[in-house]
Amino acid sequence: MPIFLLSETSCPNINLRNKLISEIKKHGGKIAYISSIPQDEQKIRFYNTVSEYQNIDPSITLEYFDLGEKFSDNDLKKVLEFGIIHMSGGNTFGFLNYINKRNFKKILKKHLENNGLIIGVSAGSIILTPNISVCNLPETDENLVGITDLTALNLVDFEFYPHFTGNKQYLEEIKKYSKTINNPVYVCSDENGIFIDENKIEILNNIIKI
Repeated sequence: MPIFLLSETSCPNINLRNKLISEIKKHGGKIAYISSIPQDEQKIRFYNTVSEYQNIDPSITLEYFDLGEKFSDNDLKKVLEFGIIHMSGGNTFGFLNYINKRNFKKILKKHLENNGLIIGVSAGSIILTPNISVCNLPETDENLVGITDLTALNLVDFEFYPHFTGNKQYLEEIKKYSKTINNPVYVCSDENGIFIDENKIEILNNIIKI
């Protein structure tokens, strides 16, 4: 069950970069990019991500998918032809809403059963945890879709706070939050990340565990 949880793909530290290259090559180098929302024709966020991956390794390729009405169930099943699924950043509440509507968890579980790799980035990482309540903390997302059930995909047994800048006040808020839940919270800055495989957690540089 290989999974990366990241804040960004734009600035990985050297250890994270090397691990990404190794795992991506191991799984074929072709990535299904799942957008958190349907993007317009220019797909600026998608092509920015393409550039970020090619800065990591020029041989990596990506294909765009989203969970909007434009893509049929058969289109989404095509995702299972890829060795790697990238869950993009964006608004976590909105992304979870789309995932629930399209029952995309079933595809992700099948992908993992096929020994596929998942790379979650920002909202795409939070989605993979037991729930997205961490998004109610400072400097996170607004619940624009009004969902009340914040249960997420539960593919890892901890929670994840991305884009941490070292703000001590935010860290105290996260510590308070951690006392209300049963799982640990991993606090991650933009250049760092976590890799999970066979229930083993590999910390790729400075991550705060609370």
